[in-house]
Amino acid sequence: MQNKRFYNFGVVIYEDDERFDSQAFNLARESECIYIRHDQDIFEKDVTDDDGNVVHTAGESKKPHYHYVLKLKNACTISALAKRIDVDEYMIEPIKKSFNGALKYLIHYGYDNKYQYDPSEVKSNSDKLMRKFTDLVTKEVPEVDKVISIQ
Repeated sequence: MQNKRFYNFGVVIYEDDERFDSQAFNLARESECIYIRHDQDIFEKDVTDDDGNVVHTAGESKKPHYHYVLKLKNACTISALAKRIDVDEYMIEPIKKSFNGALKYLIHYGYDNKYQYDPSEVKSNSDKLMRKFTDLVTKEVPEVDKVISIQ
C-alpha cells in the first residue's frame, strides 16, 4: 500500500504538536478540506504500550485534536501527502470505503456512545464540501424512507 495513491484522506493533528500551526496552514491549502476540533473525546477502553503497560485508562479524556477530511484533485500516496502537510504518516488514513461516513464522523454522527459535537463547530475551505456535510447531518429522512418504515 506504500505506493498506492488515493484522493480522499482523514488526518488527525494535535494542538500540542510544535508543528501544529504549520500543519493547519498546510492542510487548509490542500484542494478541499473540512475539519473540527475534538476536545470532549474519551478513551473507550484501556490502551497499552508494546510491553503491556496501561498508558491510557478507559474513561480518561483524550487531549484536544483536530480531525480533517481531505478531498484532493490529484491522487497521491500517504508519504507524499505527509511531506506536503508536515504530518507523520501514521496520522494519515486513506478513506477507502465511505467518504460520507468520514464526514459524519467529524461530529460522531451515528456513534451514540461518543460525545456528539455540534455541526456548527465544523469548518471548511470548500462551500461544496460544507454543503455536502450539512446535507448529511441535518436533512430530514426522505419521504420515501418514511413510507417504507411505516409499511
